[in-house]
Amino acid sequence: MGGSGNVKNLTHCMTRLRFVLKDESKANDETIKNWDGVMGLRKQGGQYQIIVGNNVSKTYAELME
Repeated sequence: MGGSGNVKNLTHCMTRLRFVLKDESKANDETIKNWDGVMGLRKQGGQYQIIVGNNVSKTYAELME
């Protein structure tokens, strides 16, 4: 993701973590796709979306710590 300093905002929906990044080029797509639990990746509407499925609330809470 380019480190926590690269994240402007983080929210989630039912299945996705939705990041707004300062510099999207710092995120390594291939590495993120291979993270344990990641089901996919989308870039849409200025958001960098990581699809994690039903565990999104738990994953979001862990990231916010």
